[in-house]
Amino acid sequence: MSKENRYIITGGPGSGKSSLLNALIQEGYNGFEEISRGIIREQHEINGDKLPWKNLKDFAEICFERMSLQLNECNSSTPCFY
Repeated sequence: MSKENRYIITGGPGSGKSSLLNALIQEGYNGFEEISRGIIREQHEINGDKLPWKNLKDFAEICFERMSLQLNECNSSTPCFY
């Protein structure tokens, strides 16, 4: 699996990472939601405890599993943004 054309968008809170990612997706690029944000949202909806401030070990394991899936979803011929 080639890792070319894969880009990680980083920055502090409120720096525009999600806005940039959404703009790239609207332009037709492959983009993937921040895994931790999705897990936190899911856990709040089900009143779960797999949150970084309650159960860091389980939260980290879920993050790793889902990040691995995202990595495999990227077609190496098309840029992917994370």
